[in-house]
Amino acid sequence: MTLREQVARLPKTMRPQDAAYFDGLKGKHKGLPLFIIGTGPSLRNEVGKDINILGELESKGRCVTFGVNLLMHCMLAEDAFMDFTPRYWGMGEIDWLFKIDMELTGLHTERILSCMWPPETFKDEKLRANWRWIPRPYEHMMTDGHFMGFGGELPYLADGQSVVFDTGVQLGAWMGCDPV
Repeated sequence: MTLREQVARLPKTMRPQDAAYFDGLKGKHKGLPLFIIGTGPSLRNEVGKDINILGELESKGRCVTFGVNLLMHCMLAEDAFMDFTPRYWGMGEIDWLFKIDMELTGLHTERILSCMWPPETFKDEKLRANWRWIPRPYEHMMTDGHFMGFGGELPYLADGQSVVFDTGVQLGAWMGCDPV
């Protein structure tokens, strides 16, 4: 069976507990700015410790933070400079999921996985329990006009070729954040 055939057989709907979670996010942070924190070199080289202002603002209810992918190196490495954990953590690449999940152990963050592979395909049961999953079917591309988060339902996230767009921007819209 080809990979395309395998993908076509995957479930396209969320688990009930994930659907309830995402329904609960609808408008949750209406009017608050959302800061999506990526892992590019400018974060370390140009922003540095100034990023911690976002942690202070979030603790006062004045913004929402969303970390992505390998951001934990800015928090846990020997030369770490981030002193807070983003409220939400988005992943789109399952290749790194186990490593990131292990490094997030003990940190208080809501873990969101947007990808075409449903949790049932993960051998590790802990991964299935730790992450909220929302489908990101490859046939729904943002570049083709798909964008989720503004309507009354959130059945999937469109693929934007980056977890920042796939997960952060669309969920920011869904949560009512302004600006994102």
